[in-house]
Amino acid sequence: YRTPGYPLFLSVFYILAGKNMVLFYFLITLIQILMDGLVIFFLYRLTFWATDSISIANLAALLFSFYPFAIVWTVVIHTETLSLFTFVLTFYLFFHPSLKWRFFLAGISGSYCMLCRINLGLIIPILVLAILFLEWNQMKTVLFRRVGFFVLGVSLIYLPWPLRNYFNHDKLIFTQDFSSDYSDDFRAFRSYIL
Repeated sequence: YRTPGYPLFLSVFYILAGKNMVLFYFLITLIQILMDGLVIFFLYRLTFWATDSISIANLAALLFSFYPFAIVWTVVIHTETLSLFTFVLTFYLFFHPSLKWRFFLAGISGSYCMLCRINLGLIIPILVLAILFLEWNQMKTVLFRRVGFFVLGVSLIYLPWPLRNYFNHDKLIFTQDFSSDYSDDFRAFRSYIL
């Protein structure tokens, strides 16, 4: 019952590459490098919107550019790059000053982020509270419409996962289930680590 975000991402490139694993790894690496570059751009724009300072925005982008974790893990087939990309993209869409469907798109991005790393799902209630806090002076119908669009975006992407688990496994699993399909020694090791 692993969350399907990264496996779905990989499956697109597996289909594109056919049975050519060298091409598959090349495509994944290339896309993850592009996503990492976009994270730098998103951080630059977010910092500029928050501070209205080009120098501080440049500093934020530069600091992330030399962040060793991002440099090392970008070329590895692991969820880190996609998780970070969707996480930062969610905030970029959420705070974009002129994007018409920003809350709906941020909801889609945030829920896909949650399907990559379930612990990043904490951004969903935080962003709902941010809408309420930042938009409180709006008419109540506008405020609830914005919250509704955000929740709709989250629901469209995330809800098929627990529904699939319910219909396929006769139990409602919102994240992942570590209690079955693993040997006793693996569960003991996982308990030790967590």
